[in-house]
Amino acid sequence: MKKFIAMTDTPYEWHKRYSDICEEVSRLEEIPLLNIRVKLEQKKNAALASDGLHPNDLGHKIIAQTIFEFLISSKV
Repeated sequence: MKKFIAMTDTPYEWHKRYSDICEEVSRLEEIPLLNIRVKLEQKKNAALASDGLHPNDLGHKIIAQTIFEFLISSKV
């Protein structure tokens, strides 16, 4: 995985591209966006697995907490 990522883009660029697509779909479909990227970026690489792309335990905890807070605030 590291070799493949090194040949193409940085993990940051992958994450940004993915987030940009999610934002565009959210806007086009007029649905709320649950942006987990902002909170993950606050922790920098501490929230990423050794491959630099996927979340580690801390990253998964941040994602779960963000989803939980969203659900509580939206009263779904």
